[in-house]
Amino acid sequence: MDKDLERLIKYIRKEEVALFIGSGFSIKAGAPSVWDIIDAILEEGGQSFKDDLTESDRKQLRLVSEAFVNECDGRNDLMTLLKNLFVFEPKDCSDQQTLTKIPHIKQIFTTNYDTLIEDAYPKSKCNIVTANEGCAYTDAHSTTIYKVHGDIATLNNSASIIITDSDYKNYFKNKHFNLIWEELKQAFIKKHVVFIGYSLEDDNILDIIKTVRDCIGSSMKGMFLVAPHFSELKKNKLKANHVTYIDALAEEVLTTILASIKDNIADDVRHNNVSKETYDKFVDLNGNILTTLRKTEDGNEIEKLEVKQGQKRKETISFTIPNEIMSEINDSRFNDEMTVVGSSIKVPAYKIPSEKMINFSHHLNGIKFNGKDDISCLYIAPTIQRYETKFKIPSIKFTETVTIVKYGKNGVIYIDMETPICFIKIELHTANNKIIDVTSRVESKETYKNNSEALKWIDALIAMCKQGQIVKFDGISITSNQTNRNAIAEFNKVKAFYKTIRDIENDTDVIFDFYDQYSDENYINALYIYHYLTGKGFLRKVPQKACLKFVIDDRDENNMPIEKFRNDTFVMIECTPLGSIKLNGKEFQIPFRTTAYMDCHADSITAINEHEYEIVMKDAKYRYMTWCTNTRPKQEGTVLNLGNKRIG
Repeated sequence: MDKDLERLIKYIRKEEVALFIGSGFSIKAGAPSVWDIIDAILEEGGQSFKDDLTESDRKQLRLVSEAFVNECDGRNDLMTLLKNLFVFEPKDCSDQQTLTKIPHIKQIFTTNYDTLIEDAYPKSKCNIVTANEGCAYTDAHSTTIYKVHGDIATLNNSASIIITDSDYKNYFKNKHFNLIWEELKQAFIKKHVVFIGYSLEDDNILDIIKTVRDCIGSSMKGMFLVAPHFSELKKNKLKANHVTYIDALAEEVLTTILASIKDNIADDVRHNNVSKETYDKFVDLNGNILTTLRKTEDGNEIEKLEVKQGQKRKETISFTIPNEIMSEINDSRFNDEMTVVGSSIKVPAYKIPSEKMINFSHHLNGIKFNGKDDISCLYIAPTIQRYETKFKIPSIKFTETVTIVKYGKNGVIYIDMETPICFIKIELHTANNKIIDVTSRVESKETYKNNSEALKWIDALIAMCKQGQIVKFDGISITSNQTNRNAIAEFNKVKAFYKTIRDIENDTDVIFDFYDQYSDENYINALYIYHYLTGKGFLRKVPQKACLKFVIDDRDENNMPIEKFRNDTFVMIECTPLGSIKLNGKEFQIPFRTTAYMDCHADSITAINEHEYEIVMKDAKYRYMTWCTNTRPKQEGTVLNLGNKRIG
């Protein structure tokens, strides 16, 4: 890209440019050129009029029109001629349409009489200023078009049209334009000005530049002129007036500008190089996109990208990676996993850190939103299908809707189903389009939302583990060929936990907002909470091969003699502070836990000191009972008073 054009584009991206548009910008659309207007005036004036002009004069519109007015007494005739010339059907307005897609440019000055530019903008999106009065109604947030030589609509007021040599000479004194002239001077101070559609052969642009420089001096910012194939003479004129020349067609430059903004608009808004308002307008105009921005310490973060309702969405990601990574991906040697959008299901994926990528770009509807520097990594996963299907176990009349994710890898079809409490992962091994083997496993979720649903699904999982059970989903029917007793035992533990949670919510005032999944700790805490709140004790089996140790002081009159411990069965009472326990996001205070081990037998008794003994019970086979109370238990005669807390 030409370095001057590149510099100009950077100014535009920062909203630091105003345009100055001439007649050449309208020719493609069918508007009369300067030469068309000159020819029409010469024709209207007749041969004698034409002969009175020098060849040099006949090349300048301002001199031809001046002579026509003076010699033919035809100011009104000149206006009529102009009016007729500018009655045309627009043809190719693509340049004007491209201009409307660049909201970064909010000031457009034009010497054109036609209305092609303003007609390209929605009426509510631009301000048109044809005389001083219009300056009072400009909107800094909208594009303003200043008609510095008048407008075809104002031809009835011939004083508002600048066309003759006298008009040009008196331009800066014309009462119709003095406020517009002030706006123009401010534009040269605050903005870089770009001239488009000027040939310098019959334009007063250099006069305007010189006049502005005389008024504001060195405060002027940079100036550019876009036009193709200027002679060295013209280039030198521009250089003498500190105007940077860009040798190109207007449509080429506008197309390049628009493409560059599309590639950089996201970065520009992230780094505060463009206003949020202009950013929003641009992505809407050029991509039918709505986004959400969040202010950060350094700029803005694009949080959400949406295509407007009813509009198409075309999203593309392109990147280049080293050959060795590509080989691993082709061989399905995945190194990570990713969550499928719209579910909690994870599938195998290959994670590529951004530093290992050669390049990367993400476009939505033609606008680039992310490059290599905007991402930390890229995940590549197998092609997946995600949809909902019915999951059925006919024997227990179970039918529920599940989200399913299906993908293939190395000749195996993987089907992952998301249920309220778990993920069911099924592998279908196929050969010749027939299923030859089926394996499945269950992965519990860390939390779940509905305990009633949990109880239904745990019964379904238990049923699936029994021999002969038929499971139907997605047009597939699978029959279990054996009973998985270990799995049934584990699922029954989970079921007991779910039931305890149900009892807590049914029998007490406690309501949980969410539920932690089963663990041994969560289950015992649930039992503690339920029985503390209801004032009841609960029985549990002593685990097999349990080793229970107690320290007994023979000075405690409530303890039986040590010799009896050696020979007799006994009840062992243990009371410990419990304190704060947590379950399902709630915290409960339970002062004491008292446990009674019944029908105990000592495996060994070891003296610690003169009065204290360690009693070990191994391989206990009996149950124990636990109470959760506010106070320590007290011995009252032969009765142990547990001081249970009761409610209701």
